[in-house]
Amino acid sequence: MDQFKIAVVDDDRLFSDSLRITLQDELGANVVLFTSGEKLLVELNSGKKFDLYILDYHLDRYHRKLWGDEVASLLFEFHPEAKVVGLSTSDEAGRKFRIAGAHFIDTRIGYQDRIKILKQILESN
Repeated sequence: MDQFKIAVVDDDRLFSDSLRITLQDELGANVVLFTSGEKLLVELNSGKKFDLYILDYHLDRYHRKLWGDEVASLLFEFHPEAKVVGLSTSDEAGRKFRIAGAHFIDTRIGYQDRIKILKQILESN
């Protein structure tokens, strides 16, 4: 199988760097980091596609830019078949991601469990 292309959208640089390293080490993935949903959408508008989109819920909450569930909804407009996963510790975030049509992973679970779930999503049709 070709290398998975994964977009990670999170404004917490330490968390996103850690997730990038984990995804590269555990899945051999090519990971591109975005600090906002708006930056990802610009990339998609230019024709770029990813195998998986991982979104934080609270994105740049201080400037009230798009939050993760809003980005998920817009992603499905670009690519209805997109595989989108929301990450958060918030139960409200889980509900909103599911309403948008995305998968949800509570970040309070261990990283090995997160990787297992992400791998299952990537390999699903």
